[in-house]
Amino acid sequence: MAEELRARRRELNLDISHKAMIICDMASQHSAKKFAALKRAWVEQHNAVIICGDSEVLQIPGGWGAAGSPNDGWHQYCHKLTSAYHSLAVGWGESLGLRKQMSELN
Repeated sequence: MAEELRARRRELNLDISHKAMIICDMASQHSAKKFAALKRAWVEQHNAVIICGDSEVLQIPGGWGAAGSPNDGWHQYCHKLTSAYHSLAVGWGESLGLRKQMSELN
């Protein structure tokens, strides 16, 4: 994960002074007490926040993952917000009052 984080920061022209947010599901390996100290050390070393099932930073919605395992449902929640934003940004809001008039579309 460290290499992916470095690559993403390079891609966005950011350095380690910019805090990263990493979202994990609530699978047991992400919240295992055995790895709590390792996770804390990694977060400090890489200037990141890891949000998962045991996160103290943010409470996230519950749900089930695509493979049938319990997770935080974050993907579905985030996808719905992103989808709603994209629809509004291009003038295709669900409500007729939020849609652009035909004459306003390209």
